[in-house]
Amino acid sequence: MHKDDPLAGQFQNPGYEYLKQIYLMKEAQAYASSQGASPHYFPLLALQIACRAIDEYVDLVGRQIDSAWDEINHEGAHIKERIVHIHKKIEKPVNFKKGIWKDVLALFDTTERIHTNPSKFRNAREVEIPEGYRDVATKYPIHRSQAIAEEAVEVLLACSKGSNS
Repeated sequence: MHKDDPLAGQFQNPGYEYLKQIYLMKEAQAYASSQGASPHYFPLLALQIACRAIDEYVDLVGRQIDSAWDEINHEGAHIKERIVHIHKKIEKPVNFKKGIWKDVLALFDTTERIHTNPSKFRNAREVEIPEGYRDVATKYPIHRSQAIAEEAVEVLLACSKGSNS
């Protein structure tokens, strides 16, 4: 990295890279919409990438606080199970009925309902995009998926710091 790079010296991980992609999507969406791209494409993509970012940070924190994280094979476990495991390790309660973890579960549940690659809809006309996908893109504009991912990451990093005390 070049010394003038604003990211120089920052901790790099796949989750962080996914978060950067969401920032870039906001700019790309503005440009692409002027070029005829569907307004639903980028929100659907951002939703999926936000989940990947959260997933990567869960893995990062899990590895930091639990030396047996890889042996337990959390990769196949649902996000909820892995978040519960992290909170048990740091001996702090977790609430999935309100707050960020409720939002995270909703984000992941919504992503699981997207079975078509969003790139298929990049230049699609409104009538070519299934109504359910249009609804998802409306409910989760880029900034909402980004906000959920960023808050989840903050909480996860606090969990990591909390395990050291």
